[in-house]
Amino acid sequence: MRRQTITTIYVATYISKKEHGVTVGGYSNLRAVKLNAQTDYSDLDMQEYGQTVNEMIKLRSNQLPDIAKGDYIYFTKPEKKGTFEVGGITYDDYGAGEYQVKSVSPSFMGVKTVRNPTLIEAQKVTGG
Repeated sequence: MRRQTITTIYVATYISKKEHGVTVGGYSNLRAVKLNAQTDYSDLDMQEYGQTVNEMIKLRSNQLPDIAKGDYIYFTKPEKKGTFEVGGITYDDYGAGEYQVKSVSPSFMGVKTVRNPTLIEAQKVTGG
């Protein structure tokens, strides 16, 4: 990966808890990560008029980033939308991200390699 292809991406984790039968939670633990981002389109994901049904992105890193399956990704720094409380702890809420992480595939453990970077796949979050 070339240095100029590295992008700062913001990541948040969804934190929730069931209270009285209702799920209470939000998107918190915002952190910045530097990764290489690439958009991939599959012919199977294209509708008749060329609209993308599912937009996938692939993020690559030469280090193991602080990203887990289910985290939400923002390409611009999100503003704080409010706060929420889970288990007596107050968290900042940043709202749902643009993409949700579907998989994290570390290609190395304890060895730094340029040829096989860590691969993170994320799918565009659809409103609804």
